[in-house]
Amino acid sequence: WHHVVLTPEHTRSRLAIADELIGVAAEAGSGVLGLMGSWFRAIDLFHVGDARALPALEEVRARAGTVASQNILANVAVTDAMLLIRAGRLDEAADAAARARDLGEAAGEVNALNYYGAQILGIRWIEGRSAEEAELAEQVATLPGVVDRDFAFQATAAAFLAHAGRAGRARAMVDELVGDDPA
Repeated sequence: WHHVVLTPEHTRSRLAIADELIGVAAEAGSGVLGLMGSWFRAIDLFHVGDARALPALEEVRARAGTVASQNILANVAVTDAMLLIRAGRLDEAADAAARARDLGEAAGEVNALNYYGAQILGIRWIEGRSAEEAELAEQVATLPGVVDRDFAFQATAAAFLAHAGRAGRARAMVDELVGDDPA
């Protein structure tokens, strides 16, 4: 359910869902589900700008390390890269994003390349180097895990392709996005 409501209008309500998952997992004696709920809660705290987000992330990191949850550790690594991007430490963030991708792929995380792509593309955009990553942007935009109605990856790919001088391909991507309904 938490993932179903992973849209901006439900940002605040997701905290209650994560808390419920933590409680139900505790009653059921499921440490793994409790860890998953704690992970969701930490991310939800970041989404609402709550000062408890960093301590919650550190708690999740420690618990995931204790139970060797590679998937959660990979997601924590993605968050570490995001925090480096926020801090403006872009070279370190790019390295961290690559490490997170590798951890995610090793753990079987289906979105490992999506997360990496989003982070690297964001870094290159900030650096004014989007043309260098046009191929990656196009690759990420066509990954199976990208939801059709979430056009951010396709729009980003079109912008990166335009910056790389590939206006024809960029226009084709925009036309695919817009279709018959420019709204």
